[in-house]
Amino acid sequence: MMHELEQMRLSVKEMELLMEQGNDERVELESRIMLLKSEAEELQGELNKASCLLEEKESTAGNLQSELDSLKAQYTELKHSLLEDELEKEELRKQVVLLKDDLKKAVDALSNMEKKIKDGATLDADEATSEASTPVPSGSKEAANLKEKIKLLEDQIKLKESALEISSNTFLEKEKDLHNKIEELEERLEVLDGSSIQYCENEIEKVVPPAEDEAPNLSLNEEERNSDEDLSTTSKISNANNSSSTSINSNTMNDTGYLDELKNEMALLRERNESMEAELKEMQGRYSELSLKFAEVEGERQQLVMRVRYLKNAKKRS
Repeated sequence: MMHELEQMRLSVKEMELLMEQGNDERVELESRIMLLKSEAEELQGELNKASCLLEEKESTAGNLQSELDSLKAQYTELKHSLLEDELEKEELRKQVVLLKDDLKKAVDALSNMEKKIKDGATLDADEATSEASTPVPSGSKEAANLKEKIKLLEDQIKLKESALEISSNTFLEKEKDLHNKIEELEERLEVLDGSSIQYCENEIEKVVPPAEDEAPNLSLNEEERNSDEDLSTTSKISNANNSSSTSINSNTMNDTGYLDELKNEMALLRERNESMEAELKEMQGRYSELSLKFAEVEGERQQLVMRVRYLKNAKKRS
């Protein structure tokens, strides 16, 4: 009887010790669960920040795309203006050719009249006067008409040159403005790629480790739960811990999947930025071609001015 009572006392003490141990384990597990929840909330906050940054970057990229479209429209307008200048210069060249032909005819006519006057110098003064009096008025009238026509064409050339100069100045202003906008857009793209994306990657690298560190904690909880399965006093605590650990593990998997989705969105955004940079380079190439074409047209204008000066000098000599 005494032996049985002693065994019962020992059993009671053992049970009390197990209960204490179970309570300590329960408190520790609850602390770990709270810590995991806190880490999960912090992770969600960081992911929200990264998501907001991605939305802001998407909006900025949309604005940059709109500016690119605007620059393309300006390029098309400049190209059309350059084509109009080409047509005006072609028309001016035709007029100069006609002017040159008319001037040559006038010079030939005046030369013939001078030759006739010289041939008639050996005749009698009255005969020379009578012979010269007939063609001279006609030749003088023709020469006056040609000179008037030359003056009219010269005035037209001056007007054309003035219009071309205004067009050239306008083109240069638009060209400079387009160049500045392209440079500004490039700088903004560089800042966007160099700061925003780097910041996003840093945020993701910063928040990923806690998600990976949760696995050892969960494994530890699982091992503690398995080691106490045979104890009737801690079975309920272990079951509660198992349920909480499963819930946190599920949240962690969801957060990891969200991170993968966030990384994919960032990759797509980076590809879009690269595409925009390629479009910028293409626009720069077109801009260079346009500048070269303008230089060629300017060279032709200089040649045209030289021709006009030549015609003026020829008229003075005549």
